[in-house]
Amino acid sequence: MVGVAKEYPNAAIDIHIPPNPFVPASIEENGQYFKQIGESLGLEVRLSHEFFSVPGLIRWLAGHHLNAFFFEYCNMRGISSSIDQGVAARRPIAINECFMFRHVGGRLGWYPHKSIRQSYEENGPIVEEIFKEWSQENFDNCYSSIVDKIIGK
Repeated sequence: MVGVAKEYPNAAIDIHIPPNPFVPASIEENGQYFKQIGESLGLEVRLSHEFFSVPGLIRWLAGHHLNAFFFEYCNMRGISSSIDQGVAARRPIAINECFMFRHVGGRLGWYPHKSIRQSYEENGPIVEEIFKEWSQENFDNCYSSIVDKIIGK
């Protein structure tokens, strides 16, 4: 939040913490903690806790200027699929240096090496490229190619 406050004083930040078994304290306690930090920096912090359907989450993400996916560093975990919904929303994305974003980090850049403003200004076209690459048509073509190789076509 400090990066946002430095680059965009008085910005509004939406923080979404859906019900899940991984948040150590209650959802409301975590939300209030983030809200206090943001407000102390002059930011408006809006909290949401509902469980979205995938289309609902994509709509929610599409309503933002920038979507930031900042995870605690967790080495040797799998690839995070949360970024998929961010790409589907077709808005600029900021990510922190987390092993779970290794499949897009080289292209999007890592916060704080790439600032919030840089992510906003530069990552829209990159997200659009990724969106096209990850399309259903490209997936189908890739899958068909793999099957063709297996069966010897």
